[in-house]
Amino acid sequence: MSVRDGGQLRERLGQLISLIEVPKPSGSEIFGKISFKVGRIEHRGHLIEFFNGKGLPMVVTPAWTVCEDRFIVGAYPQMVIATIDRLADQKLSETSILAHPDVIQARKVVGNGDAGFSFVDSRAGLRMTYSLLLPLASAVASMAQGQGIELDLSSIPSLATLTRHMFADVRCSRNVEDGMVSLSYGSWPLPGSPGLSANVATVATGISILLPSLSRARELSKRTVCAANMRGIGQAMYIHAMDHDEKFPKKLGELIEENNVTSRQFVCPSSVAVPHEEPTEKQLTECYVYIPGSTTSSDPRNVILYERFDNHQREGVNVLFQDGHVSFTKDIEHVKQLIEETKDRLGIKKKKAAKEDMTQRCIASPAVS
Repeated sequence: MSVRDGGQLRERLGQLISLIEVPKPSGSEIFGKISFKVGRIEHRGHLIEFFNGKGLPMVVTPAWTVCEDRFIVGAYPQMVIATIDRLADQKLSETSILAHPDVIQARKVVGNGDAGFSFVDSRAGLRMTYSLLLPLASAVASMAQGQGIELDLSSIPSLATLTRHMFADVRCSRNVEDGMVSLSYGSWPLPGSPGLSANVATVATGISILLPSLSRARELSKRTVCAANMRGIGQAMYIHAMDHDEKFPKKLGELIEENNVTSRQFVCPSSVAVPHEEPTEKQLTECYVYIPGSTTSSDPRNVILYERFDNHQREGVNVLFQDGHVSFTKDIEHVKQLIEETKDRLGIKKKKAAKEDMTQRCIASPAVS
């Protein structure tokens, strides 16, 4: 910032500092444990002052100085030192924000701001954020894998993909007859300051990095819940068989009538189905398909219950076997083969064919008067 009278500015800053450094009442609940002090360091012949609050969790250390006809302000003293070095080494024109290609492009669109100018390098911020979020995503995936949940980190987009169409956020303010006009230019079409836009961009990027992992974890947890539902149904079938000559029920509704399961256990969390207080047999099979006919002494390879194939985005299905264990199988064609083999062992196809043959014979036989 250019200043016309550096001496007058220093005088005003001295008055402000004297107010900051006035001792606060020790009995005050707010200021009793907090004190304010202005520190001073010298760099290349320039006095740099910075604000320090003791007992206060400050995340910045505001610093300032007057260098020739410029008033330099930074979030930290190191920023002010870096600016002094740039001025002293005659590199300001090369390293100035105004020389940034995104700023040059933005000024062609929004013009020059005579009242204010703001700049945020969104791509640089994203690079720093990415370096933090990627290890975080990896840590989350490792913890999830320790619980048996597989997460694919390859679904996280690369930094080049995320920054390909990003550019800096610039805001210019101009004085007009009726007040002030502010114009913004950036890769995120959001009103307000470039800092707000860049923060939103950073948050959005973080979400885009973590969301695939989180959504994957959510889907895998639904599979686990689904498997637990089917395992509970299998246990209920064995309880039913104890009182029915080792036979599993003919219909799933019998398990609910015996209060061995609830209707909620027949709903896959990945589906759109909802539990019913008094479900019909059709409603109980909206998510799971039951193959009746097995007993406790049947072939353990028999499929008792399996999911509808579109429950988990056709990535696989949970299958309940005769011995009570549940397995998630990704190969749907293999599941179909297991179902056909189960029906062959139970003679379901033969019974169906015999029934159809009997129906045909009844139709073909002449009516007896």
